[in-house]
Amino acid sequence: MADVRAPRFVIWLTLIFVLLGVLLYHWQQVDKEAENTAFSVVVGQMTERANNYRQQWLVNKQPSSMKVAEQLVHFDANGWVMPIHNNLVDCDWWLRTLYPNVGRGYVDVPSSRLISNGVSYECRYQFESKKNLVLSLSDKNLSIGVEK
Repeated sequence: MADVRAPRFVIWLTLIFVLLGVLLYHWQQVDKEAENTAFSVVVGQMTERANNYRQQWLVNKQPSSMKVAEQLVHFDANGWVMPIHNNLVDCDWWLRTLYPNVGRGYVDVPSSRLISNGVSYECRYQFESKKNLVLSLSDKNLSIGVEK
């Protein structure tokens, strides 16, 4: 009787490991898709928030800066929020201003890097997932995108 139980046990154990492997593989695929979707949502929300700031800038007769939600926001000549905070270029402030939900869900708190030539600004945010969120302000355009 023991001779019959050993092969059954091995078969069941093999089946369980195969099923766990398939489950883990598909879980990783779903997780990647969820992360991609989360970053797409972040880009959309940041774009929407930037457009809201620009609308407030237009309604308030295009000032170079104004108080919005108890913080001083500087604008370029086209109404886009500039990454200027306390008279310094501050990529972290720019991200928090355009996306106040940073640090929640799939969007953890990134490290940031500034690339600027005085006329244009580009902030690159590196996330743990190795994705880069790129905020760029140059030549009348604000660009928000994700790079892998």
